[in-house]
Amino acid sequence: MKPSTPASRKFARKRSPRVAETSPASSTASATGSSSLLEAVAANACLKRKPPNWLERLSEEQRAEVEEIKRAWVSGELHASCLSLARSLVANCRDRGIPTCGVDGVRAWLAKQD
Repeated sequence: MKPSTPASRKFARKRSPRVAETSPASSTASATGSSSLLEAVAANACLKRKPPNWLERLSEEQRAEVEEIKRAWVSGELHASCLSLARSLVANCRDRGIPTCGVDGVRAWLAKQD
């Protein structure tokens, strides 16, 4: 026995009614007003910002210490793998209450060429 409504019609999305298109004259009138859409979008785009990464959340002294660790590792003074250095850095920062990201984020930062 067949179902009364086919599955394709049963779960089909209902379409919204079409909205009447505005005439070009009315759209240009609103665009030439005191606050155009372009100006509003540009103003909001300037305000939107990514959240700070873990280095930006550090104080200047902490950032200098972390940068010194990276410099020593890149120059070869620290004989450790990238993973072990990242794990150690994250663990020590967390023990001292310094905000940090995870091990993968620190590894990416160590591998990044400045």
